[in-house]
Parts: sequence; C-alpha cells; structure tokens
Amino acid sequence: MNMKKFGFIIIALLIMPAFSIIASAMNGPFDTLAEAADGRNLMPGREFVGGAAQAWNDGEMPVFLFDGSTGTKYGAGDSAWPYWAAWRYPEAFVADRFILATANDCESNPRRMGDGWKLYGSNDGSDWTVIYIGRGVDYAPVNEKWFFINLSGNTTAYSHYRLWADSGHDSSGIQLSELELTGSIPETGEAAAQAETRRQTPAAPEIPDDEPPPQGFDSSPLIIIIIITIF
Repeated sequence: MNMKKFGFIIIALLIMPAFSIIASAMNGPFDTLAEAADGRNLMPGREFVGGAAQAWNDGEMPVFLFDGSTGTKYGAGDSAWPYWAAWRYPEAFVADRFILATANDCESNPRRMGDGWKLYGSNDGSDWTVIYIGRGVDYAPVNEKWFFINLSGNTTAYSHYRLWADSGHDSSGIQLSELELTGSIPETGEAAAQAETRRQTPAAPEIPDDEPPPQGFDSSPLIIIIIITIF
C-alpha cells in the first residue's frame, strides 16, 4: 500500500465518527430552545411531579430537567435504573414535538438514552399511554444543545407526561439537562362546533382575477331574433 492511500484511510477513519454524529441528528443540534421549536407552540406551565429517587448526586436529580437551564442536569445510571421523570401542565394538549437538551459534558462522556426509551402521556398521572418509542441515535452527544423529535403519530390530548429509559446507549449512564413539549389545546364547546362546521362546509370556488365573473342569462338577443322573425 502506497503512502497516499494510507493517508486517505487515516483521514477517513478520523472523519467517520464526526460524520456519524451529524448524520444521526438531522433534528439538531440547535443552540437555543426557540430554534428547536421552530415557531411551534411551546406549552407553558410545565410542573415537575416525580422522578427517580436515585441519581449520581443530589445536584443531578430529575427536578433539574425543568428549571429552564442547560447548565444543570439529571444524571443517573449504573445501579440507579430506571432513568425517569414525570411532569404535568394546567391543561391537556396534543403534543406534536418533544424537545430535549443535552448536558454539559456529553462530548467527553456520551450518555444517551438506550434504544427503547419511551415518552408517555396520561390524564390522571397513573394510567399511561406510550406516545413515542425512541432510539439511542435520536440525538447526538454534544454539549448543551437542543434536539427535537416530531410526534406525528400522536392525536390525543394529555395533561401529564413521563420520560422513561432503562438502559444507556453509549455507556451505563444517562444525562439530560432539559425537557420541553410543543402542541395545541383541542377546541371544545361552541368553538369546536364552529370549527367542525367550517371543515364540513365546502369552500366557494375561487374566480381568477383575470377572468370576468359569470353573468346571468341575457335574453335580449333572443327577443330581437323573435321580433325580426315575426315582422
């Protein structure tokens, strides 16, 4: 093997890990939550209601997923399984995008959730329905960055949500810094009835601007023909 080919192989081996990270995370990374939300409706009023009792230390507990800062995190694993946290909102809504943020040292210590991690929804905090089943490559091991996961299959409104993982993808641990959801509150009562009426009423056909509007039947030419025929 000549030196030129050997050099190409070395370069390829160095580039492949970085390319793999980028290719597996087309849904990020983003520097800000607003970029990850991309104009979708971020649901307000999220409130932490419970999570795993064990973590790596008291400064890395599940509650820190909801403090609005990527500088804090929930880190656990090893013997502290499962990795989980539950939160709720003032109103039920149909979640359409799950947004998460990585923690401060993910590049040097990759600790992504393993294949089969789950996002659940509930309306009573006890009866849970799976909304999404995830993979370890749903996001990349980079520091304090935002990633999104679209929940296109979800059509049900929930007020409670839960993240659950029982294995790590890169190691025996998991760490995240923030969790958010975007979505919409279903219309109810009169607003829902009006929306349904709008959906069922066919729209009037549009008339192109460069064409005159259709006219009614003009009987004048027929009358003239009849008069000429009679006389």
